[in-house]
Amino acid sequence: MSVIVLPKRSRGRPSADTTKQYEQERDAFCRAILKINSSSRGWAYILEEHGLAKGDFDAAQRLINQCRKNGSLPVDICSEDEGRVADHLEGITEGDPEEFAEGWVDYLSDAHEQYMPFSFWRP
Repeated sequence: MSVIVLPKRSRGRPSADTTKQYEQERDAFCRAILKINSSSRGWAYILEEHGLAKGDFDAAQRLINQCRKNGSLPVDICSEDEGRVADHLEGITEGDPEEFAEGWVDYLSDAHEQYMPFSFWRP
């Protein structure tokens, strides 16, 4: 198991050297993250196995989200958080109208087989 280092910026205005070092550490962090799949908070728990301290969970989560925003990590690297699913999203129909209608005809031709007027488990 390898140690994954959480890159941190020091206080104050960074010099060109410290900025370059931070970017190198951030890129190494992102490469390590790409090998794992989780939510941004889940990443922190996974990274704990690689040396991340519990006190750094919030910082790790912020860094992962920042790297997703700036393109260092793919936007879809985090799994869906089922507790925060968006409501009322529109569903876009794919394909042309003929394929769409044909799909409904196929579905309706077998729909009667799905009819169940009573529960098998209840008398």
